[in-house]
Order: sequence, then C-alpha cells, then structure tokens
Amino acid sequence: MKRFYPRGVRARLCLAFTLTAAVVAIGGSLLFVHVVRIGIANNLDNNLEARAQTIAGVLDGTAAPRLPDPLLDAGTRAVAQATTETFAIVRRPDGVILTASGAPPPQHLVLPEQILQLPDGGLARTTVSVDNQPYRVAALAVKRSDGVWLAVAGTSRRANDEALQDLNRALFVALPVLVLLVAAGAWVLAGAALRPVERMRRDAAAHGGTGGERLAVPPTGDELARLAVTLNELLGRLGASLARQQDLVADAGHELRTPLAVLRTELELASRPGRSQEELAEAVEHAAHEVNRLSQLAEDLLFLARADGTGPLVRPQPTDLAGVLHAAIRSARAHADLAGVTLSVDVAPELTAVLDASAVRRAVDNLLANAVEFAAGGPGHPQVRLSAEYGNDLHTLTIAVQDTGPGFPTDFLPHAFDRFRRADPARTHHYGQRGAGLGLAVVREIAEAHGGRAQASNIPGSGACVCMVIPQPIPARLIAPPVGVHM
Repeated sequence: MKRFYPRGVRARLCLAFTLTAAVVAIGGSLLFVHVVRIGIANNLDNNLEARAQTIAGVLDGTAAPRLPDPLLDAGTRAVAQATTETFAIVRRPDGVILTASGAPPPQHLVLPEQILQLPDGGLARTTVSVDNQPYRVAALAVKRSDGVWLAVAGTSRRANDEALQDLNRALFVALPVLVLLVAAGAWVLAGAALRPVERMRRDAAAHGGTGGERLAVPPTGDELARLAVTLNELLGRLGASLARQQDLVADAGHELRTPLAVLRTELELASRPGRSQEELAEAVEHAAHEVNRLSQLAEDLLFLARADGTGPLVRPQPTDLAGVLHAAIRSARAHADLAGVTLSVDVAPELTAVLDASAVRRAVDNLLANAVEFAAGGPGHPQVRLSAEYGNDLHTLTIAVQDTGPGFPTDFLPHAFDRFRRADPARTHHYGQRGAGLGLAVVREIAEAHGGRAQASNIPGSGACVCMVIPQPIPARLIAPPVGVHM
C-alpha cells in the first residue's frame, strides 16, 4: 500500500502545523478537564467537611442531638427542599439514625466500614451509592459518654458530573473548530512565507541559462535572503564554468583547424601524380607529426574536461617517484637528442612520495617537452634538468624542470598556466607549428588536484624553471640525498 505523503512544502508545513495543533489541543483539553475535575472534587470535599464540622458542634452538647434545618446549607429553604441532593445525618453508636435532614431513607444509605470504624475525632471522605446514584460524603467521629457518634454530611455528585459532561461536550465541539482554524492559518502563513521562494523559482525558470543571470535578493536579511545570495554565488560559479567550457570548445576548435588543414594539404599533395619518393616520405613525415599533435591535443582536452568535472582527478598512493622520473627522462631522450639538448635528473635513488604516478608522469612529460623546445633555442649548449626533493620539514615535495633557454617573456609569466596561452616569441615545434598552450595548464591542474600548486619563473642568466609543489605526509623512507644522474 502506497503511503500518503503530501506534495509541496506548503502542504507539508500545513499538515505538520495542523497535527501539532491537534496533539497540543487534545493534550491541553485532557489536562484542563483533569484539573477542573480535581478542583471540583476538592471544593466539594471541603464544603462537606465544613458541614460535618458544623454538625459535630451540635453533638458536643449534653442534650439529645437534634439536627436543625439551617444546617443543610446556610439555612436556605430551597436547598432544604432538595432532599435527594443534599443531606446531613447523626448516627448513634448503636447504628440508629437519630436525626436526619434532607437525607435519603436510612435503609437506602449504607455507610462503608472506613466511616463506621472512625476513631474519636477521625475524619473520612468517600463516595457511596444511594439508589444507584453516587453521593459524596464526609464523616466526623465525635465521642460522647455513651460511645462514638458520627456526624455525616453528603451531597449528590450528579450536578458536578453533569457539569463535567457539559465541559467535555463543549470541548468535543470546540476542538475540531480550533484545529480547522489552525490549519487555515497555517496554510495562509505557509503561503506567505514561501511566496518569496516561489518568486525566486519563477525568476530562475525565466532565466535563459547564459550564466550571467542573478536572482533578486530580498532586503529582509533573513534565511531567504541568504538563500538568494547562495544561489547567486552558485549561478556565478556555474556561469564561470560555462564560460570556461565555451572558451575551451572555441579554442579547441581553433587549434584543431590548423593541424587538420595541414594534414589534409599534405595528403592532397601526396596524392598528386609525379611526386618523388623523397617528397612522398616528407609528406608522410609531416602528416605523422600532425597526427601526433592532434592526438596530444585530444588527450590534453580530455584531461582538462575531467578536471572541470566533479569526480576525483587523481588517486594518490605511495609511489616510487624516482622510478617515475627516470622513466620520463628515458621517454624524452629521443626528442632531446634530436634537438641537441642534454637531459639530467637529480633525485634520490629510492625517493618515494604519496601521489598519483600516472598524473605526475603526464605533468613531467609536458614539462620536459616544453623545456626541450625552449632550451633548443637558447645560447650555448642547451640543457634541461629534472629534480625532485623534499623540503626541510619533509612535508613538501618539489618537482622542478629547468632549462637553459631564453626564459619566459615577463608579461607572460602571470598567465603561464592559463589554457591556450602561449608566449609570443613562440616556443615552436620541430616543424614550425606552435603548441596549443595546454601543457602548462595540464601541469597546474595536476598540481592542484594533489592539493599543491604550480609555479613558473625565470632564472637570471640561465633560462626558465617550472615546478610543482605538492604537500606530503612524512615520507615512509628517504634513503639518500639527491645525486646527479646524466642521460
């Protein structure tokens, strides 16, 4: 069976308020009736006790006791006539009713043992049944020379019970009305409270999704105003993310056009008749280079797209960092030899770190490729140095790549890690085609995914340096200080 659940915050709030009001009203009514019942009973017992004391005063004399009519209830004739509602009696020690006023017939009045066994001066209050009607009585024992006499005052509980029944009927009628009024009030108040939320919903639904829209912030300074501010901040982040994606798509399309056009041109030229074998080989070589460039561009774009997503970009774990860096050097060696650049690596032979080995390898490969291209255009014998070391507190790992090239243009350094940003005395590829400007952006994303940062700087008189600074727990082992290894 499907459980009923009201739809809409307004309906749920109204239902919650109504149920709460119903519970409170029922509990309050039960408590009120209980307090009224106790108050009526105590008042009745106090009155009966006072009347029994009055009757006991008559028994203190030496003459034969006589219960005068005025003792019924302040001498009122109307009460004296109500013989079945209120009574007062005197009972002798032998059980004979000596005198009575307004009492039921003696054979109809049976006093319980707790009254008959009262000691001198004892007082008892209880309920007895007379002709199937409940009577409340108060009895006081008075000792005389011939034994213990009883002064008894009683009254019917019918009037009190009827008053309580009337009260119960009134509450039974009033409670549903009260709950309905609370429900109506809750519905109106919930609607008024949620009206700004509905207005924000309509405004959000009317926005075109361009990322520049903002919701109106109420001037109240309350929770709804803070909600609007938070939503505007979220819209700002979404707008910035949308702008980055749009820029990425536009820049990627622009970058893809050039290698695709070159590749198409080379293939068209290769397909023309009369081309020599050397020309065909050169065309194939150029086409292969453009394919490699497209492949690298596609991989960088996919990586950056994952970086803009919500899933984890890296999964750090204990890694043989020295092995990762040496593998990167071996991979870059062919490119470096072709460009006439000497590679060196300074890293402890058994250096370990907590990081994502594949992501760090990707970043180092990008840094080495850029450094080799940059160093090849520098003065003297070009060199590229890869190093990795811990800081003095062993909580910071720095992986750096230095080259002996001309360095970065000064105005380019603040934007070195932006996507599709390139220094304009361009670092060029072997065939004269500039890079897409994604290599350093990938390095920054990898460093930040590890909780660190990427830095680029010029070394006066000796080229440029790009490094990743990655925070670390205390490493499990750090076998030896850095030593130079040349390849």
